[in-house]
Amino acid sequence: EIIIEKFKTQTEGASQLLVSKQAMSTILKTGKFSIEFLMKLKKAVPELNLNWLMEGSGDKYIGKDEKLYALVNDRLVYYGKLEQDMIGILKEEIVHLRGHVDFLQDQIKAERAVK
Repeated sequence: EIIIEKFKTQTEGASQLLVSKQAMSTILKTGKFSIEFLMKLKKAVPELNLNWLMEGSGDKYIGKDEKLYALVNDRLVYYGKLEQDMIGILKEEIVHLRGHVDFLQDQIKAERAVK
C-alpha cells in the first residue's frame, strides 16, 4: 500500500529503496521485510508511522503537528500524541513524581531520627 502510494509502481519503489524488483515483489506479497528494508523505507518516507506499519495502530502518517514523545523509565512510550494530550499526561506524571519525592523525603527523615 505504502509503496504504490509513495512510489507509484513496484519498480520505482524498488529503485528508490535500492532493492531488487524480485525482493520488492516478495515483500509486497508476503508482508515480510528485513530491518534493513524498514530503515530504507523510513528514510525514504520519514512521515511514515512505524507503529501503523508494524502493528496497525495509529494513523498511517505522523503529521507535522504531532511529535514523538518518549518518557524515560515510564510504563508507556507515547508515539505520535498531540501536544495538548501530552500536557495532561505530563501534569499527571509531575503529581506522581512529587508524591514519590515526598515519600522518599519522609523515609530519609525517619532513618535520620532512628540514628
